[in-house]
Amino acid sequence: MDTAGGVWVPNPPHREGVGETWFPHVPTAVGSGWRPHRQGDGETRFPRMFTSDSCGRETMTITDRMLTGAIANNPANYAGDGEWRYSIPHRTLYFTRASEPDPRDAEPYFALPSLNPDGSQRMEHAFRQFIRRRWPPSRQRELERFAEKRGWHLAMELKYGGGALEDHEAEEWQYVVNRELQRLAAQVRAKIAEIEGEA
Repeated sequence: MDTAGGVWVPNPPHREGVGETWFPHVPTAVGSGWRPHRQGDGETRFPRMFTSDSCGRETMTITDRMLTGAIANNPANYAGDGEWRYSIPHRTLYFTRASEPDPRDAEPYFALPSLNPDGSQRMEHAFRQFIRRRWPPSRQRELERFAEKRGWHLAMELKYGGGALEDHEAEEWQYVVNRELQRLAAQVRAKIAEIEGEA
């Protein structure tokens, strides 16, 4: 399932209960993701929707799709594959890594949260919790056997793409993933609002 292409929310047979979550908490560092196809000076190009930064310069409006895409594919590993950040003075998202640092790293910023940080197995843990609570033991065992042979990263994908899930199962899981993306995006929006309120 490609969450970077946009967030879609079906009406699943089962929904998370109040306060119920499958994803373990990952703290977000201050001052300290969708991997970009970098163009020109390192900016990723999107439709032309602009506002002004703190210095009055034209900057791009951050859409929900841009934000959830960055969170969905954020490696959250500056020393390795890199991480997505929010530039406070420029009011924009940008991607950076230790091997190719961005000049904005020297300015105030905060790192975006990640749906599945490199090496964390956060998606795998969430999926295993999800199937234990939502699906019958017989189906759990089938998925566990599949994962032993081909890995959990494929077990949570649609059969058509080489994974293990039927359409209705993929819809249930996608709903949970989208809820988590929306929750993380809301955290970022709240943090941006807090920072701008202090300016």
